[in-house]
Amino acid sequence: MARRTDIIEALVGHLGTNTDVHANNVHRRYKYMHDINDFPAITFIPNREDRDHFGDQQVHGILAVQLRCYVYDGDTADIAEECERLADQIEDAIDTFSATNRALEVEESRVVSLRTDDGLMTPYGIADLQISILYRLEDIY
Repeated sequence: MARRTDIIEALVGHLGTNTDVHANNVHRRYKYMHDINDFPAITFIPNREDRDHFGDQQVHGILAVQLRCYVYDGDTADIAEECERLADQIEDAIDTFSATNRALEVEESRVVSLRTDDGLMTPYGIADLQISILYRLEDIY
């Protein structure tokens, strides 16, 4: 498999073990709210990959990922708070992703932006995150 695919599969597993979301509810393809039956859920799609050339013939790939998480709780008075809590868990998991996946030559992973619906979709909650994953590619020369 290509390293990009391996990194995406590792991200699915990492999010499933480091958040309150069950591993079966982390989907590597984008799903809309009406497609989700079990909450909380994480769905994402890798958008693009940019390449950066550094000195000494080093090439790095920068993978941009759009991630959306859904929460539902009909009993919680403030679903926005529950959504923020899950978004913070995801952000913490992304921050540790690079350290746990050195074998895939992931050098950095970070959340570029985080946005929630602020309770607009009550009793549902939605958080959108943009993630950037920097990893080393094989030398191309």
